[in-house]
Amino acid sequence: GNAVQRTATIKNRYDAAFAETFLFAGVDVALDAADGLSSSSAASAGRAHLVLRVMDWDRFGKDEEVGRTVITLDRKSVGILGAEKSAETLLTSPSGKVAQGHDGQPTVISFTLAFSGLPQGR
Repeated sequence: GNAVQRTATIKNRYDAAFAETFLFAGVDVALDAADGLSSSSAASAGRAHLVLRVMDWDRFGKDEEVGRTVITLDRKSVGILGAEKSAETLLTSPSGKVAQGHDGQPTVISFTLAFSGLPQGR
């Protein structure tokens, strides 16, 4: 399914930082054959993805998407089971270009992933 979780809204900041933790239970991460699971291509329909979206906040009108990044949950993104893995990536604007901040620089999002174990029945 598509689970959606949301951070708190931080208003009037171009450099907002969110120290929040989200748990997504039952995510089927495609690991490689060395983990005892069958290997599959990145384009596999069953591959789980984490979508990080950054929205602006508007006092009047509708909040708009500043940018997003899509992380394929696999051995590269997950790392070692039980360990945290930090990463940075550029945000892509809704037009498909690299999102730029108010200063004209590319917008970067930093995050940490931790994968705690394999789903039951694998």
